[in-house]
Amino acid sequence: MSAENLSLDFMKNQLFGDYLPVEGLTEIAINRPGELHTKIKGAWQRHESPVTLRQCHAFARALASWQDDNIDDTSPILSATLESGERIQTIIPPACERNTVSITLRKPSFEQKTHQSWIDSGFYQRVAGQEKTESQDDALVQLYQSGNIPRFMEKAVEYGKTIFIVGETGSGKTTYMKTLLHYIPLHLRLVTIEDNPEIRFYHHANYVHLFYPADAGDNAIVTPGRLIRANYRMNPDRILLAEIRGERYGTR
Repeated sequence: MSAENLSLDFMKNQLFGDYLPVEGLTEIAINRPGELHTKIKGAWQRHESPVTLRQCHAFARALASWQDDNIDDTSPILSATLESGERIQTIIPPACERNTVSITLRKPSFEQKTHQSWIDSGFYQRVAGQEKTESQDDALVQLYQSGNIPRFMEKAVEYGKTIFIVGETGSGKTTYMKTLLHYIPLHLRLVTIEDNPEIRFYHHANYVHLFYPADAGDNAIVTPGRLIRANYRMNPDRILLAEIRGERYGTR
């Protein structure tokens, strides 16, 4: 094992080591210094953590060095897969909040399951959450048809439906979206993508704010599309896009 890999492995264990052996763990997320979130058996949990901003930056630099890559304010997004199998997504400012570093670790699964074990666990009874989705859709249809649009919007947000808020400049789109944030369940992991820091969370604990330059062209290092692709490894329950203009949100 190389010296770089030893250093990276040491830092990984320094940041995440207490939680990596936990049964049922699939994700670990550091959104900011002093806290850490784990996803265990499908549920997110928040933990106080001694992790510092300096440690997060040191880990990001070690990860970039090990991968013969770079991470700095001109190239603030880095994806990697460690030799031990963990997939890492790291984002530093200016693509995230000042004085934070976003690090998401996905723990690999080496479990070999038979097809019968999937059947026995009820996997096919939950395909696409069919029963739950049908029940939610029925409730939304009833609210809409009865003309109870305020309640319809509240439940649509709670159920995680895809919502576009459309209006002319100055019509209150962002303000309205901020109002709807109150109906997102508090246990979910949220990621915002903005060109200006407008969205704030006052009650949710597990969130990351991502930013791109307002004048970012298709060839820019940080674009809305690239931030969306970064979310593939960040495991958010909801992604909130502040604005959509032109073709910049393409993820091809």
